[in-house]
Order: sequence, then structure tokens, then C-alpha cells
Amino acid sequence: MKKIGSFFFLLLFLLGAGISVSVLAAEEPPEGFKGGPVQTVKTGGELVTLIQELTNWVFVVFLLMAVIFVILAAFQFLSGGGDPQAVAQARQKLIWAAVGIIVATLARAIPTVVNNIINKV
Repeated sequence: MKKIGSFFFLLLFLLGAGISVSVLAAEEPPEGFKGGPVQTVKTGGELVTLIQELTNWVFVVFLLMAVIFVILAAFQFLSGGGDPQAVAQARQKLIWAAVGIIVATLARAIPTVVNNIINKV
């Protein structure tokens, strides 16, 4: 059963990575992009924008992982057949999915906090 779950998880991860890479490759570079590997942040607004972009990625990754864990936990609950060990493992997956959702939500709050700190200084 663990092999099927691991294979399913790996397949979904690779599929998600392939989709995100293809979407990123299709986007046009932003206006003012100089093409260098490192861009310097000169203003507070640029810092907040950079943090927003990073936290958006963290948000999406953690939410995708949480959804995958919820699906795997539901499948394990259904296929466990009342086995206490399978139910405990499914419960652990649900707990970690909730942790992932909390971390994703906190990641979305970081730019607001940084923006408030910068504007008060």
C-alpha cells in the first residue's frame, strides 16, 4: 500500500512540476527585466514585491501538498478497513495537511507584515 501511495504522490508532484515549468516558460518577462540572474532591490516597494512573489510560490506549493495529503489520507481511511494502524497513519496525514494549510496562510501574511513595517519606518 505504501508503494502505491508513494508512486501516486511522486506522479502528482512530477505532473505539477511539469505544468508549472511549462507555464513559467510561456510567460513573457516583466517590463524592465534586464535579463541578469540577480536583481538588486533598491526600494521598499521592490522588496515587498519580491517577498510577495516568493510567498505566492510558497503558498501554492504548500496548498498543493496539503491537497495531496488530504486525498491520500481519505484514500487510506477508505482502504484501511478499520485497521488501527492505517487509521492512525491517515490521521497523521490529515494533521500534516492542516499544518501545510496554516503555513501557506502565514506565507500570504508575510508581505503585509513587511509592508506595514516598511511604511511605519
